[in-house]
Amino acid sequence: MIGGISTVVKRIMDHMSLVEKTLEAFNEVLRQYLKEDMDIDELGGLMKLVHDLEGQADDMQEEATESIMHSRLLPETKVELMRLVDRVDGVANKAESIVDHVFLFAHLKFPEDMRGQLAQIMEITVKQMKSAKEMVKFLFEDFKKAKAKAEEVDDLESEVDGLERALIAELRRWDVSIAEKYVYLNFIEKLADISDALEDVASVVEQIIAIRQI
Repeated sequence: MIGGISTVVKRIMDHMSLVEKTLEAFNEVLRQYLKEDMDIDELGGLMKLVHDLEGQADDMQEEATESIMHSRLLPETKVELMRLVDRVDGVANKAESIVDHVFLFAHLKFPEDMRGQLAQIMEITVKQMKSAKEMVKFLFEDFKKAKAKAEEVDDLESEVDGLERALIAELRRWDVSIAEKYVYLNFIEKLADISDALEDVASVVEQIIAIRQI
């Protein structure tokens, strides 16, 4: 495990909590967006919540980074932890980037079965975020447990990959223009990108553990 100053750990975990809240809020955006009778006003309120939480996460990222920089940790450990915090913040950024495009995608009407698969992708991603949060916590306590959680994150990303491939295969069979297919494809890929960003967080944790176990 990584030893160090408790303030650093607290700031990192506070940042993770805000990123998790951002993801959960985005999940509510997606739920509303996928409804047959989408409420545009409610959607707007949920979108604002995502933006607000992502802004709070950005602020906490700065606090976490500053805490790391001013800690008594070794220089190489500081670099590793700042990279970890940056990757975690990237998860919230991915969610916010989709919110920025939701109104552009508002005209898209996915069939019911595809709406179910899109919702499932996000449910798995929220679960993946919880595993990632536990993984980072264990990074400071128990490498074995952290590694197990990293494997969970990777496994869940594989589930999302499977759903993404199924959605794209279904999309190819649609009798619509290439341009229209591209718009749908863009939405599907952006949604799956959040899971990829969480896998990147797990990769950083696995690298940190591997270096310390040499």
